[in-house]
Amino acid sequence: MTKKKVVCKVIHSESRSSLSMRNPNRYCIHYYPNTIVKSIKGTVGIMCFETKGYAKIFIKYQSIWLDSKLEIIDVRPIGKANYPQIVSVQTAEGALNNFYKHKLPITMHMHPPKGTICYKSVEVLN
Repeated sequence: MTKKKVVCKVIHSESRSSLSMRNPNRYCIHYYPNTIVKSIKGTVGIMCFETKGYAKIFIKYQSIWLDSKLEIIDVRPIGKANYPQIVSVQTAEGALNNFYKHKLPITMHMHPPKGTICYKSVEVLN
């Protein structure tokens, strides 16, 4: 029997939530151990990283802007992988609403960080 793939997810340490600004908001998802988490309908999915190394690089960059402590958790992907071409630079609810409605100016989105992989659902392992 083959072992199922495990990928990494970066979350806020204290709240165990995704990196959306002004929590709680529509895009804020919490990641508790031994649960299945589903992405918000109409989004690119739950943003994960293929390796812990890519997740660490992302945390190093995010620590410039964020005061809160971040951590890497292991998740098991459910469903097909999605490799988005662009992601929103801003994570506030209004900015994400505009991003998904394709109303953001080009300066408000970027290529995803290296190693980004998204899934519609994940199983939180730790």
